[in-house]
Amino acid sequence: MDKMTICMLTKTEGLERLLGRLPANHPELKFIQSEWHRSASGQRGEGRLASRFKEFQLEEPFFMLWDVNLKMDNWPVQMDGLLLTERCAIIIESKNISGNIHFDEKTGEFYRFDENDAKTVIEDPLVQLNKHIRFLTAWFKLRKIILPVRGLIVFTAKKCEFIAKPPDAPICKNYQMSEILLKIWSSSPPQTPSHKLSKIKKTLLSNQTPFKQIPLCNRYLFKRTI
Repeated sequence: MDKMTICMLTKTEGLERLLGRLPANHPELKFIQSEWHRSASGQRGEGRLASRFKEFQLEEPFFMLWDVNLKMDNWPVQMDGLLLTERCAIIIESKNISGNIHFDEKTGEFYRFDENDAKTVIEDPLVQLNKHIRFLTAWFKLRKIILPVRGLIVFTAKKCEFIAKPPDAPICKNYQMSEILLKIWSSSPPQTPSHKLSKIKKTLLSNQTPFKQIPLCNRYLFKRTI
């Protein structure tokens, strides 16, 4: 008898399966459909990000890691991308947000207007990026890895327009990513890393801590009988 293989579904796959089990008149159907569209959209954006990264090159060694999951005590983080160079490590965050994008410096709010001119207030991605930079800096320090940590937020949606954004903020569109990464790299002073890049990469990969998804029935308060 063949052994049964158990595979963990992604959040997008889980939501798709959940939608298939919900009756057409379920009160949460539209909400779950919206959650699925948002999750699937994020996956497509990360795919466009990885595809565009093929344009990036350096004349010195570098490594690119995707979907980096680390944990320090009770603090877990998930980074869409992490570029390792001898000058610095650059965290890359993918945001597949379309519409007219606004960053309000006075209020600290981040929001967008969609094609119907409806306004949606969203969490400021700069806050998340700064937390990840702070995390990785501390994580490196615990392992005596001396390597400055930088960051970049990349908007991957095909239809997005920056109406306002903070000056000098590490934010760009997908097609601009390679050039901005080169600018961040070139602005970091040359130095001799405390560890070889290959060893840093190995340390990161050996400490990968996959994010534990909350069961969808618990997350969305469904009964397990659906």
